[in-house]
Amino acid sequence: MTQQTNDGIQAIRAIENTLQHHMMLFGYETIDLPLIDEAETFLTRAGAGIMERLFTFERGGKLLALRPEFTAVAAHRYVQEGHTEPVRWQMSGSIFEDEASDVSTQYRRHNIGAELIGTSTITSDAEIIAMAIQGVDTLALADWQVVVGHVGLQLHLLSRYQLDKRTTRLLLTQRETLQRDGVDAVLTKLNNTLMLDPDTVVPADDSDANGQTQHMLDVLLDSTRYGSTMGGRTRHDIASRVLKKHSRSLERENIKEALTFLYTWGQLSGEPAKILTQIRKLIADDDAAGLALFDELETLFTLLDAYSIPTERILLQPDLTRNWDYYTGVVFGIRIDETYIASGGRYDGLTQLLGADEAFPAVGFAYYTERMLPFMDANETQHTYTLSADEPADAIRWLIALRTVGIFVAHVEHDAEIIVSGDSAQFNGITYTQDELLEEVSA
Repeated sequence: MTQQTNDGIQAIRAIENTLQHHMMLFGYETIDLPLIDEAETFLTRAGAGIMERLFTFERGGKLLALRPEFTAVAAHRYVQEGHTEPVRWQMSGSIFEDEASDVSTQYRRHNIGAELIGTSTITSDAEIIAMAIQGVDTLALADWQVVVGHVGLQLHLLSRYQLDKRTTRLLLTQRETLQRDGVDAVLTKLNNTLMLDPDTVVPADDSDANGQTQHMLDVLLDSTRYGSTMGGRTRHDIASRVLKKHSRSLERENIKEALTFLYTWGQLSGEPAKILTQIRKLIADDDAAGLALFDELETLFTLLDAYSIPTERILLQPDLTRNWDYYTGVVFGIRIDETYIASGGRYDGLTQLLGADEAFPAVGFAYYTERMLPFMDANETQHTYTLSADEPADAIRWLIALRTVGIFVAHVEHDAEIIVSGDSAQFNGITYTQDELLEEVSA
């Protein structure tokens, strides 16, 4: 693992201190989370796909891992400690993840995060998003934009196509191909995976064709009745497999309609009021659940306005995020020049997956500290001055005065920026009294 430079460490600590204080103002208690947890904790959150990115080792018969993020560890703590009331927690420190695309071998990264566990109202989502944005403002980062989506609404609208979870997940992974190449290209790509060859399609109401399928299965089962298996599978396994493939082919039209919806959904991106109008047109008037989710999203922007978040800085992109197994509601990211420096969202099912008797609602986010550094004003970094004096007692008096007002200063023997002599000091070739110097270096 590469080592961070001293300047980088100091800059990260300065960011950490600023954001921790900022989140304390919102009532977020600082907690310390373990660096190591059971690997299952993280696999529960993100599925088997994360396994290859985890740093794991075995100890005492258990598979352990270095934490790749804070959310799962915080939710695990909530469950283990038996909490039932809402908590507001903030945390910071190193996370470890082996990204195959990252050739820098910088496996350790620094994150600062917050979790609000135990509340389900949209006011909680607004609080988290506003706190994250205002933290960026506190750091004086310019030209940021917040992108907002809604996983729950998207999954709900997809449910009307009556696809199973595997198919739905597979379609969602084709988002980029869909937007780039269109519906037919994705259908062609999925033919082998989902048995979608149009030549095999049998209309659901075609009784003759369905009768032929049943006859085919009868022949298949009869041909194997004198043997319990065929190729290691039982007669019933074979029949089940054939029926499943046939069912897949019958789903082609539903899948095509779902892809058409996803294409339209993926094209939506822009100013919230405009995109909300377009989203509303995609929800049926008798879809009570869909309308409730839409109202939730609409309320979110009203609340963000109450937090004085500028509308022109908000982009509504309803298909935002790729982690469909994890997030359940509103999701968001904060970016500068297309670089995401923070992201998060609602994840209402995680605590139950980690052993709680019920699924406690939760929403959280994380700042990606190193990604912020290129956008930080170098002048904002706290400079450490050096000071020397002929008399050690004089040096100590000046050091105390400077440090008391929050100025970083180190005592050195020679080549100092501040040279003390009694009640005066030389700084940049000018002589100052103590009060004058404090005012100068504090400016």
